[in-house]
Amino acid sequence: MKRQNSLGRELLMGSLYFAMLFVSIPTIKAQDYYCATPDEFNNPQDLDTTSIFSGSIDPDYLATFDPVVYNIYFWQVNDANGNNNNPLTEDYVLKAVADINMEYNAFNIFFKYRGLGEMDSPPDIQQVIWQDANGDGELECVLQFDANGDPIPDPNGWGRLSRCQYDEMFDYAQTSGHYLTDAFNVYVPWQNDDFGGVADEIYSTLLTTTTNNLHRPTFPHELGHCLGLLHTHFNYESSGCEHVERDPNVDGFNAIEFGDKVPDTAAMPNFIQEYCFFVLGHEDAMCGSEPYSRYYLDETSCTYIGFNYDCEDTPYIITPTDVRNYMGYSYGSCQNNFTVGQGIRMREMIAWDFDNKFEVVETPLASLYEPYKGEYIEYTSQPNSDPPLFQPGFEYYFWECECQEQTPCNDPAPYEDTSFSYTDTQILHILKDESDYSSITHPNHSAIAIKHPHEDFWPQPRRCFDNWQTPPIIGGTITLFHDGIFNANVTITAQDSLQMNNTHLINDLDPGLYNIKKSKIDGSIEETNVLKENE
Repeated sequence: MKRQNSLGRELLMGSLYFAMLFVSIPTIKAQDYYCATPDEFNNPQDLDTTSIFSGSIDPDYLATFDPVVYNIYFWQVNDANGNNNNPLTEDYVLKAVADINMEYNAFNIFFKYRGLGEMDSPPDIQQVIWQDANGDGELECVLQFDANGDPIPDPNGWGRLSRCQYDEMFDYAQTSGHYLTDAFNVYVPWQNDDFGGVADEIYSTLLTTTTNNLHRPTFPHELGHCLGLLHTHFNYESSGCEHVERDPNVDGFNAIEFGDKVPDTAAMPNFIQEYCFFVLGHEDAMCGSEPYSRYYLDETSCTYIGFNYDCEDTPYIITPTDVRNYMGYSYGSCQNNFTVGQGIRMREMIAWDFDNKFEVVETPLASLYEPYKGEYIEYTSQPNSDPPLFQPGFEYYFWECECQEQTPCNDPAPYEDTSFSYTDTQILHILKDESDYSSITHPNHSAIAIKHPHEDFWPQPRRCFDNWQTPPIIGGTITLFHDGIFNANVTITAQDSLQMNNTHLINDLDPGLYNIKKSKIDGSIEETNVLKENE
């Protein structure tokens, strides 16, 4: 096998390797991001035939797929007593939902947040450790027993999850009522001992990752597996590896049938195991820890600084974009992209959907125009204490709208109803990275438009909410009293309807004494005095 030639060259350059050792030691342990998902399919059909996957990398073809929206639900995993060392909050989970939408919306894949629940571990879990039990570099699941040969109970249950336990946890969740049949289910322990996350299998709606990893690339990585993606380095160490050649018209091109089977991702090694495979001649447990983990990556620039070879003895050609791919094993801070080809593979997997796994978790596009919590009420002079809130991760415009007299919109009009009129007046504008989730609400007398990340135009506004028990605010003034008392030393600033309806209006004011007058369309004035103190 030609790989032996490259090994010889590597050994001749040993002094350079050891010099690199002192400048390229990672600061993130491999197991923080190590994925336990196997690159194999558990189904009755061959998913690697061209009848299912085209191997296309054409963005025009990708654009032909209609939007799909999937429900997603989160489960905080506790120990048997309900304790959790890093508990979730709804805002924390919403940030994770925003992150995955900002990554997947480019492929017309959307996720609708459906809630956060908890699952306590059962009390009789036996402690098991993923370890090199025989000293041969091979890791395996080893049940733990005390000196008397009795099983040792796991004090953390699944709250601190071993990769030896996730199958049992998934099975228990589905039979104990901690599972939604119509949603992606994400199980979140506070810590994993020896891996970063795992999808139940390639083509799945079950996955787990830790609290911290919800905000790291691990989460979109595991979702990628659920939707059919393989690791970019799959089978790199075998004689049947993916070749470096990217031109389909040149002999040796095999990127559609080998590796991750996506032609616009480079042939590449497993960055975590690479040093041991090319220098020591084998992979083993030591490769997942310092100082060998990601030995050939520059952590600062996210560049490949190695000089290793595919199984045809062709030098790797790995760009920073390749290093940054979500489905590789680079540093978490370096991972930030999927390719067009990966997007097409996911959409073709969704179209195939042999067991209807995706069909049963799909929800209408209209669901994105519905709040995840809160309610619309008959408005009075008092503000709504439980307003309708919408998930972050999208760019929203709320356009001024008016319903016909015969079709009132005291509750928002149905998504399909576009009989209302609307203007080009913005009542509220929310960016996709908005971090104050309490501000993402539906103002009265407005309709919702959600902007697609790759379209310049705004879609038809939907769900006009036009309850005339409270007339709309069309503008107003902000008066600043410079002396901190009510006198004539003031500055008066006119505000339009967008500024006056801004939910950050008071928060954005500098410290001082203010009088805020909001003018309504019926001629009435809503007046408020505000003393904004130094924070």
